[in-house]
Amino acid sequence: MLNATLRLLTSRATSSPRTMLPERSHLPPPLALHGDADRVIPITAGAALVERAHALGGPAELSPYPGAAHVFDFDQTRADARDASDRALSCIQNQLK
Repeated sequence: MLNATLRLLTSRATSSPRTMLPERSHLPPPLALHGDADRVIPITAGAALVERAHALGGPAELSPYPGAAHVFDFDQTRADARDASDRALSCIQNQLK
């Protein structure tokens, strides 16, 4: 089930929030860890995804990272990397409760 969910999410990563979240009952809450310097997928897409989840009555979170691009490293000596790692781990742990 987890692999199917991950495939669904990654296959729709460049889709619009409306098609990515047609309904929320079968998907975990979105956690958008998004660099504001992303030139591949603008941060407005992450914000729209979170807004769509909220419109459907579900939880979602957008965490913008100033100066971060599309893929930013998780070097744990950096405060933004530690924050992103902590948020991702917390999100996963909350879903496993």
